Amino acid sequence: RLRREGLARAAGAGLSARVVRVGREGTPAGTIATVEAGSLGACVAASWQAIAPGEFLTTSRLTSGFALPAALAASLVYPDRRVVCFTDAAALAATAGELEAAIRLNALIAVVVLGDAESSAPDPVGLAQSFGATAYRADDEGQFAEAMGRTLRTGGPALIAVTP
Repeated sequence: RLRREGLARAAGAGLSARVVRVGREGTPAGTIATVEAGSLGACVAASWQAIAPGEFLTTSRLTSGFALPAALAASLVYPDRRVVCFTDAAALAATAGELEAAIRLNALIAVVVLGDAESSAPDPVGLAQSFGATAYRADDEGQFAEAMGRTLRTGGPALIAVTP
């Protein structure tokens, strides 16, 4: 019942919830998801179907900057598994060092930046490209599906910035 209620809420959450569902449908079983706390975490939790324990990593603390370090750690523990990191522009800016490390290590991490960038946060695509990473912009779920498909086919880290 709780899962159905969460899915019903996520269905009304708009583009972010649809992007999370497209991401889950496009990734194989065993894919690990990491997410920030707060409303973004609630949206992803309601929309991402974890298959086994340890495939969904979040924090109970209302802090920013959890998802990317957790994704990097998961990638180091399970180097053959894909990790999808759901974050926002502010948290990405706070964890830019982990993004650079993921690129240097060629980690199988897809960083999905959801929502409008804050005025004080750097452009996520520009930040990723400054480190030499592949980066995409998506304005809708179709563009996101295409970018995610490219990311999964090429391996290594990539960033997809999704803005409504």
